Amino acid sequence: MLHYRFYLMIGTKIMQGEDVTCADDGDANREAERRLRTGDPAYDAIEVWQGARPVCRHERAAAPGRS
Repeated sequence: MLHYRFYLMIGTKIMQGEDVTCADDGDANREAERRLRTGDPAYDAIEVWQGARPVCRHERAAAPGRS
């Protein structure tokens, strides 16, 4: 199991960070996507890092009328 850091973002600002253990990058990628999809709709994006290495970034589709 590998250690990752998930960052919930509004714009370019980190609002919350969480340490997460996943089997590999693919698992971390899927978990990040799930958390963004099912989590607080106030967050625009989630970034996943492993140490200084960026793993992935998922952005929420803008709701109609929201820019």
